[in-house]
Amino acid sequence: MTRTAGPLRVLVVCRANVCRSPLARAVLRTSLGDGVDVVAAGTHAPVGSPACSLVRARVEAEAWLPPTTGAHAVTVADLRSADLVLGADRTVCADVIALLPAARPRVFTLREAGPVARIALGSARDAARPAGARELVGRMPAARAIAWHADAAVATGRRRRGAGPVPPEGARWDVADGHLDDLAAHERTIDAVVAACHDLVDVLAHVLDEERAARS
Repeated sequence: MTRTAGPLRVLVVCRANVCRSPLARAVLRTSLGDGVDVVAAGTHAPVGSPACSLVRARVEAEAWLPPTTGAHAVTVADLRSADLVLGADRTVCADVIALLPAARPRVFTLREAGPVARIALGSARDAARPAGARELVGRMPAARAIAWHADAAVATGRRRRGAGPVPPEGARWDVADGHLDDLAAHERTIDAVVAACHDLVDVLAHVLDEERAARS
């Protein structure tokens, strides 16, 4: 059950809650302000552990709001209270859905959320505009199939053109966990999280601005 009042609640989940999800929380909180309540958690979190040094350095360099003080293990209560759940990759999403199957419509990968939200907003222009961010998020499950269909069409086109290796279906929606790999892989993970967050912010910020204007 999701909330019907108050700020939109976004739950970001990765495996350990020390790299991808705390970074995403910092970016989203800073970019979206009070209109969104962002919580981060991990499916296998070492509870209380701080965010990794690369995340802390990036957050400080960009002057984003800092991550939480320690890793938090995702709970059923977290999932029930979230309007939107963002998993760092499809494995994390599967673990989250196994914890609370009823959350499935609200669970998206971090990279998937921006394109799906953009489709939901675009399709809404042909009908009634969403009355705020929560209504936009409510339309995202129906838009998901369009995004995946477009992704499959691109992959099919690449195969027909012989345009090199084609990743498995859906793989481009994942932010790989480079935290325990070499420095270059870890930095790619950091950059991918930031880019995915900004993609979602581009859509949500616009809707939140409209929501604030309607209240004023």
